[in-house]
Amino acid sequence: MNYKLKLKNPLIISVLKDISILTSGVLIAQTIPILLQPILKRQFAPEEFGIYDIYFRLVSLFSVLITFRYERAIVLSKTKLEAYSLTSMIFIITTLFLIITESIILIFNDFWIEIFNIPQNRSYVLYLFPLTAYFYSITITLHFLFIFRKKMNRVSSNKILRRLFEGGSQISFGILKKHYGLVLGDIIGNLCSLLHAASFSYELLKYLKSYSRVKFNRGIAILKLHSDFPKYSLISNLLNTFVLSALTFQVLSKFNIQDVGFMELTQRVLIIPSAIMGVSLGQVLLQRSAESFNKFVTFNSIIKLYFIISIIIIVPYLLIFFFLGEDIFKLFFGSQWVVSARYSSYLLVSTGIMFIASPLGQILIGLNKIRLNSIWEYFKFLLIISLFLIPFKDIDSYLRAYNLMVCLAYLVYLIIIFISLKKYNNSIKLLKNSD
Repeated sequence: MNYKLKLKNPLIISVLKDISILTSGVLIAQTIPILLQPILKRQFAPEEFGIYDIYFRLVSLFSVLITFRYERAIVLSKTKLEAYSLTSMIFIITTLFLIITESIILIFNDFWIEIFNIPQNRSYVLYLFPLTAYFYSITITLHFLFIFRKKMNRVSSNKILRRLFEGGSQISFGILKKHYGLVLGDIIGNLCSLLHAASFSYELLKYLKSYSRVKFNRGIAILKLHSDFPKYSLISNLLNTFVLSALTFQVLSKFNIQDVGFMELTQRVLIIPSAIMGVSLGQVLLQRSAESFNKFVTFNSIIKLYFIISIIIIVPYLLIFFFLGEDIFKLFFGSQWVVSARYSSYLLVSTGIMFIASPLGQILIGLNKIRLNSIWEYFKFLLIISLFLIPFKDIDSYLRAYNLMVCLAYLVYLIIIFISLKKYNNSIKLLKNSD
């Protein structure tokens, strides 16, 4: 089999075009908050960023739960009607889930404040995070619909608009010395993003306008068709999101809210390559692998292209922070944030492995290996969650252990992905030989 990368191949050109459109939007969208961080870090104290990080992690967890991961099935739809039906059902599910969750939080308010160790005067985050997750989840659902229809420019423009409103609001509240500015600014950004995405969805809105019992029954049938997502992907993805948030929750449980604030900046800086390229690469890999799976053809050239792009991006980035980390943090964020630079030095290796392996995981979804992906999610969860049980004398020793666990988990993930690809390629080879 010829694995040589042919850049004149129409498929490769198409993939590069999709990646460039998504990446350009994400690049601009992620650059905006990065450029604003030096200002925000001087307007809000580390403790406020600690509260904001807890709120952000709760939003991330709830965003996974509220859609039951059905939004990923949109790109697997075979017709526009199926995609619209699935999107409509996601709207219904998320709305019901929001109402139920807000009611539970209202009834058991004191219990949740104690669980998440949130100061009483900051308890508003408990009521706001489900609403933000609702806005975000509906928007992401529309993004997958745009990707299904290969309208990548809509996804890009929407991401940019969200960051503009979010950053502008947070800066404004910072000037006014409002401690809730980080959280409220995030809500405003997500709401504006949702309204903007909805304005592009006129065909979907037309479909919803004439919604009926017949369409609802069709939607139920489609949910059953894609039931593997809530059965095997929901819990595993929820655990995966918790693992990504575990650093915040473990630092909070073992140390203090100020350390959470310092870790917020560490994670924000280290995640820049993934935020700019990782999501776009993952979405394109999902769409292309699903398309190749449906047509029963290989996509080795796409994988090779992905590795070239990812290595070119992540290696120089991590080397810069390895040698110049403290100077960069001090210059851009102020001397008090040098602590964040020290924390980042322990996580460089795991950051690089995660950047390369995470988007490749979309291939397992595209190949319909949802159960296999779920098994790995459980394995990773158990590795990371074990750190809750281990006492550490200081945060430095904890970060070393965390880095080791993450590296182990994602090395296993890469092995699983390549074994699955090899089996898929062999099945195609056998089919061609039989012909």
